[in-house]
Amino acid sequence: MNKPMPTPRDLLSRLLALFEKLSPTEQLGLKGLAALVLVGLCWLLIVNPVQQIWFNPKDESARLGLEIQELQRIQSQVQALRAQTRMSPDEAKKALEKVTKNILPQAQWTPSQDAVQITFSAVSASNLARWLLAVRENAQCTVLQADLRPGSPQTPNASRPMGSSSTKDPVLWQGQLMVGLPH
Repeated sequence: MNKPMPTPRDLLSRLLALFEKLSPTEQLGLKGLAALVLVGLCWLLIVNPVQQIWFNPKDESARLGLEIQELQRIQSQVQALRAQTRMSPDEAKKALEKVTKNILPQAQWTPSQDAVQITFSAVSASNLARWLLAVRENAQCTVLQADLRPGSPQTPNASRPMGSSSTKDPVLWQGQLMVGLPH
């Protein structure tokens, strides 16, 4: 009454026996069909997912669109800089002095004919970044040389040195910058 369940080996031997009873043309057709199913499964399980990940044109198009927007933004910045009127070296020197006194009041500076050497100590990274941005935008100067070194870490109980407006900056910087004036 209860027949034992056939094992996979029994099923395979039965299928091979049935396959051998078929005519050569039928065997060839069955082999072709099996190959077609195998290729379809490979495509569905291996090639298509990889193709979707690597070669998705929508993602590539979106990425290229973002790059084009970034390049257009940079182009507009360059055009704004070109349209900006050039300062004379004397005007730039005055603007540099004003920016330095406002942001880095403890800094010492030594002007020469077409450059200014700025020496500073105990300056927070945020103030140094603000000063560099203001020098570039307001005085139209460029940094020619930089010798920056981290100073001692800022302690919470110590009085903050001039030019350090933030307690978030654990390291204070010191060094020298050579700033070139516009020609």
